[in-house]
Amino acid sequence: MKALAAFLTCLLLVVSSVPVGAVSAGPGASDAPTASDFDASTPLTQSDGSTLQVSAPPLQVAGPNAQIELNATGLVAQTRNPATVTLSNPTTTPMRNVTVTVGIQGGDAVVARQTVPVLAAGASQELSFALRPNEAGERRVTVRAFYTVNGDEATTRYRESVRVSPLEDDVAVRVESAQSGEAQQDAGGQLGALLGGGGGQGALQQSGDGEAQPGQIDVVVTNFGNAPIRNVVVVPVSNGTELPRQSIAGPLAPGESARTTVDLSFVGRQDSVTFEARYRVGGRDSTARTEFPFDPASGSISLTNVNLSMGRDGVLRITGNAGNPGEGSVRGVTVSVGDAEHVTPTYPVRDYFVGTIDGNEFAPFDLTAEVDRENVTVVPVDVTYVTNGVRYTETVELPYDRSLSPPERERGILAPLSTGASTLVALLGVSLVAVAALVVVRRRR
Repeated sequence: MKALAAFLTCLLLVVSSVPVGAVSAGPGASDAPTASDFDASTPLTQSDGSTLQVSAPPLQVAGPNAQIELNATGLVAQTRNPATVTLSNPTTTPMRNVTVTVGIQGGDAVVARQTVPVLAAGASQELSFALRPNEAGERRVTVRAFYTVNGDEATTRYRESVRVSPLEDDVAVRVESAQSGEAQQDAGGQLGALLGGGGGQGALQQSGDGEAQPGQIDVVVTNFGNAPIRNVVVVPVSNGTELPRQSIAGPLAPGESARTTVDLSFVGRQDSVTFEARYRVGGRDSTARTEFPFDPASGSISLTNVNLSMGRDGVLRITGNAGNPGEGSVRGVTVSVGDAEHVTPTYPVRDYFVGTIDGNEFAPFDLTAEVDRENVTVVPVDVTYVTNGVRYTETVELPYDRSLSPPERERGILAPLSTGASTLVALLGVSLVAVAALVVVRRRR
């Protein structure tokens, strides 16, 4: 009997040595007992009917483990996805030195580890993570929490299957008036129709109550995909040449739009401008573009009411108006006589600075030139002006009429007489004035 009593005593000592802080395997996993099955002094009945009192330390059992809640919805393959883990302490004892790790099947955890120094009793803590699955489909996410309770280390593990969608790259580019902010239209439809990765056509026109600013337009980039886009840069391309780029603050989440103002005033007259939105989605670079027929409110110069006449000195005089039939103003307008085989600019007006001419306005000019009247056929006139930041030089060839000649002097028998008579009258006038002055002086004496 003594051997039996010793055996039972050893058994009680072994059972009472179970450590505190059992490990949970997640939902459905069994936990350690929550109450003692033995008292500190349990009577044992022997075969002869007598009782044996066995004394042993009380049995310690594990309390509730940390609770884990995972929020990882809307995951997209090949891109960084946010995920959160809510860690709760349902016990009456603080959890210390808490470390939470997250992993995903067939992918990487970009942010895989978070720590909490102390999680108070009954408290919860939300932790942020980032997951990057490589492929679409059902993927298992595993969360582990390592912590210390009452000096003992414990671990809680949680697993959950999540749905991963394939990556959709869908970005649209549209052009709007920089001032009104409303999409422009043309005869074929609305340029503001969103064009993902393709192209559209439109014209920069007045929109709404405001007027479109010549050369100033807004480029709007919209993300219709299911993954954020980053490093967005808008690049205008004209005649195969890249113009100054404009960056857009990002990232742009799915459904978000952003705009940037592009200055095309220095482009001049072009058939069209291509706007490319270059960005990074997932782990690759991509591009969306649209075509824009650039038609700025520019000006131009036309010479009207031009008249050619020959002076007494044989110098050709050219007069007329420099008119601007466009909507935009032109600056730095200069009109000058061009060099040709039988035409040479001459004093006093080789060139004429007109200045600025607003839309639908004009200004006069005056030029002089020497010509070979026997051989000249046209008189070239150079016109230089600036519109939309671009300088233009155009040459207008004025037809020359060979019948032009200096005004003829008066001819005939009376011509010398009339000239002499005029001179005689002038001399008589001067003499009479002198005599009158002399008479006055004498009278005053």
